Amino acid sequence: MNSFIYLWLVALLPLCGASPAISAPRLLDHNISSHAQSPREVAAQLLDLCTGQPVNSNPTNIPSGETKAQRTGTNTQVAYLTIVNGCNQDFEFLGANQWQMKNWDGQWVTIPAGESAQFDINFAQGLFVKDSDTGGEAYFQIKNTNKKFHVSTGYVSSMSPKLRARISYDGIGTKDTPQGTMFDLGFPTRSNGNTLQWVLTGSESYGYWSSANPPVAYLHAMLDVIGERKLKYVTMIGSHDAGMSEIDGSTAFSTWQNTQTQWLDVYGQLVRGSRWFDVRPCLGNSGKHMTCHYSVSSNSAVGSNGLEVDEIIAQINKFMDEYPGELAIIDLNNESGFDTDRRTPEQSYNRLTDDQWRPIWQKWRDGIKKPCKGFGGAARLDDLTMNQLIGDGQGCVITLFRSIPATEDASKGFYSYGKLNAYNRYAETDDYAKMRADQLSKLQQNRKLGKEGDSGTNDGFFLLSWTMTLGVNDIVTPLADRAAIAQSSLFWSAYHEFTPFSYPNVIYVDFVGQPYLLDQGKSQVDYLKQTGGHLTALAMAVNLQIASQNCYVGGGKI
Repeated sequence: MNSFIYLWLVALLPLCGASPAISAPRLLDHNISSHAQSPREVAAQLLDLCTGQPVNSNPTNIPSGETKAQRTGTNTQVAYLTIVNGCNQDFEFLGANQWQMKNWDGQWVTIPAGESAQFDINFAQGLFVKDSDTGGEAYFQIKNTNKKFHVSTGYVSSMSPKLRARISYDGIGTKDTPQGTMFDLGFPTRSNGNTLQWVLTGSESYGYWSSANPPVAYLHAMLDVIGERKLKYVTMIGSHDAGMSEIDGSTAFSTWQNTQTQWLDVYGQLVRGSRWFDVRPCLGNSGKHMTCHYSVSSNSAVGSNGLEVDEIIAQINKFMDEYPGELAIIDLNNESGFDTDRRTPEQSYNRLTDDQWRPIWQKWRDGIKKPCKGFGGAARLDDLTMNQLIGDGQGCVITLFRSIPATEDASKGFYSYGKLNAYNRYAETDDYAKMRADQLSKLQQNRKLGKEGDSGTNDGFFLLSWTMTLGVNDIVTPLADRAAIAQSSLFWSAYHEFTPFSYPNVIYVDFVGQPYLLDQGKSQVDYLKQTGGHLTALAMAVNLQIASQNCYVGGGKI
């Protein structure tokens, strides 16, 4: 291999990583082996930590699904549909019918409360198949209620592609979607089988939310349930490399395919549910305070600049004004803290000096209009309740500085990262199965939510890093494609593993809100239209259904 190309490949490998340093009832705990064996395959009998009584094993009749959830190389229009039951009652399967649908009959099952299931949406196509005659229906009812919905597939002449998958709210109205709505799930492409997702969470007494149009201010919307829970018991969405929604200056060999990590800017990420932001400042573009994504060694530097720091602060302030009552957490870190305006003699970059860092972190300290101020006396910020943080209806922003020569100022919501007892370790692999096994194993080993103070309890703030990096196995597939694969599986293979006693605080992803692979180069207006609230609804399901079953986390129930 040409040595120049070799250096480029080596430089790219760690480019996209985060910091390594820093059913009902469901299973309490189980191990994820190297081949990611599911408890659907091996049922276990465990104890409920709250009652000390045996609990039933997870259901074994749910279809095993595809953890990778991607098909390639086909000429037919196919997808998977994952239905997430975030309610306190089962989704009882009532019956199905189909016309020219493959694998339709026999796959549908009742989806237990707090579970999810993946189904096959496969349209028969061919020379003698008339698309307008194609369709399928599968009917469900929420147990012990009169609420019904059904999956509908068929030909819609006004849309492209014309064969669609939709959810009919024929027998249910939710807080976000009126009864009678036919909600179109979109469709990837004719040859790409990434999953479609639909989430329903809530109860008869609480009401229902769905992923069709979940509340933008979703933490505030759930305060009646999560208000008295500590931050360490609350789940939210997080953005990896949040500032890299655009490329504004690059080195050789850095492209949007291997460097860009988000479609939406920070405002758009907030709208689509992200509440934790990995922000990596640097100097670039002739002395500007930028956010960056770089891989730097002693004799090379490859990467790009993204949004300006001032832009991100303004976008956060705009969102907090438009959607009061929310919490946002900024992880302001030194991952790409380089002076990218000047190369060293060895063609690398130097780390920012204290003097170069000072105006950057001071901007963050002084620029946030609604800081979470006055908590300097708290030993752990994640021990604060949501009512303490956002119960005033105004909401606030926590800024945590990590490996930066800054000074804490609680009066401006500017705290050391050590104030949050966070576990944040990514898998550092380009292999989906290894990433999944790594992250779920770390979750189960480092997140055990029992009684506070008990020897077996491990209740630190946990980030589930559902991201893949560039690696030697595949340096061609864009990060956006990898993110589509990873996000597709969250709703089945990850959600299934969350239990009332082991679930993450942050579901940490690339390309927030991407329902499946999107095109590069669109406007922010277009990306807001093309992205959805399915991640928001997933986080709500964890908070409302799964966490509420744990007697130790506090708060209300649905």
